[in-house]
Amino acid sequence: MIIVSQSQIDELTKKYGDNFIRFMENQSGGLESLYKSWRFKNWLAICFSKLEISNDLVDKIEVNIVTFSQVFRTMPDTFEAVTQREVLQTGHFGSLWTARIFVNREIPHNVMRFVSKNGITQDFQIEI
Repeated sequence: MIIVSQSQIDELTKKYGDNFIRFMENQSGGLESLYKSWRFKNWLAICFSKLEISNDLVDKIEVNIVTFSQVFRTMPDTFEAVTQREVLQTGHFGSLWTARIFVNREIPHNVMRFVSKNGITQDFQIEI
């Protein structure tokens, strides 16, 4: 369970609005889900910026299926899924900002591998 402080609730209220926060409090997962999604998006932005600091865009993200199913269902507004046919043909599960997302069984749980357009690869331990 995550403890959400009043300052964090105030920040979320400012970002999403008071009615949205009240609505989320009544949903399953409530503010905890919203806070995890918000923290994860910030962590992703940091990972992207570490690779893109040299003007090289992130082209691909690789994760294992467990991490994929746990992480990307928390952010349906950012993650763009593809059709089942495309998943079966190419292994491409969807897109996140500039990156295509692939599932790779060799990637450890709670690790995401970021690959830039120039082939630079960096693994990040998920921190949320």
